[in-house]
Order: sequence, then C-alpha cells, then structure tokens
Amino acid sequence: VMKIHKTVAEHSADGEIIIIAGDEQHPEVQGIIGHCVGEYHTYSDCEQLNEIIDKFPYLKNKPLCVVAQTTFDVSEWKKSLKILQKLCTNTKIFDTICSATSIRQSEAEELASISDIMVVIGGRQSSNTAKLFSVCKSKCERTYLIESVAELDDIALIDADIIGITAGASTPARIIKEV
Repeated sequence: VMKIHKTVAEHSADGEIIIIAGDEQHPEVQGIIGHCVGEYHTYSDCEQLNEIIDKFPYLKNKPLCVVAQTTFDVSEWKKSLKILQKLCTNTKIFDTICSATSIRQSEAEELASISDIMVVIGGRQSSNTAKLFSVCKSKCERTYLIESVAELDDIALIDADIIGITAGASTPARIIKEV
C-alpha cells in the first residue's frame, strides 16, 4: 500500500490525473486519495469508469496514472484497462493488486465454475471477502457468504455433489477449520 501512496504522490505532483480502481469509502482507497495533490477520480466497476470518461472527456488526452485498491476484482481491473487503453492516449498503468489476492480470486473462480455450491468464509465488511464472493457468484449461482460455522445450518448442502470452499485473506484459520 505504501508503494501505491508513493506512486500516486509522485505522479500527481507531476501533474498527472490519478484514476483509482476501488471502493471510494474503503480506508485503503481513502489513504490513496490522501496522497493525491491534484485531480483524481475513483471507480468501482467499468460502468462507473465509462461514466467518468463521459463526464470528463478531457481525460482522454490528459496524462493519467492508474492504480488499484490491492483487493480490487482482477477481472474488473482487466476490463477497465482495456477501456482506458482504448479511449485514453496518455495512460500509465500500475498493477497494484496484491498478487496473493489475484491468485486467490483466480483459484476461487476456477473452483466455483465446477461447484454446485460455493461457500465463501469471511467478514461481511471485508473488501477482500466481498470480491471473492462476487467472483464466485458469477460462476456458481448457489454461492454463500458466511462468517461462522453456525451459518452453515442455513444452507441446504445435501443436494450438492461438489461444494467449493474459499476464504478471505483476513479470515482467522480457526474459523476456516471449523467450517
């Protein structure tokens, strides 16, 4: 995260407009914004990115510095980069998504695509867990987010042949083992 702060501080000081992929209300994104000395914009998905570009058409020709919240959805990041590279002529992209996050999301997506039920373990307030849930839900309709083993009682597991399980990065190991 400190690397993102440094990148944003340097590039915004050089007059580049900062584009941040992430949840503007998340503390990490708030910290990144705090290092911007000039104009910045945040988006949480490609729809918001397109809205920003439509609302501020001058961005297409201005120098941009693009970073992401470390837990940003990898597939959404890739789609948004295609949009930026197509529409904006002077864009510097810094892939700041945590590699462990990227690997975990990719593996969860793969597991969800072959599962009848997908269980994501983690805090409902965790950005990382929310992204895992979203990735899994896109591949497995019966995806559930639980915070404890007690919530398993609410899920009908009996008719599933394959049950996939993944957990957010900050989920305590003891909770994962219990589930």
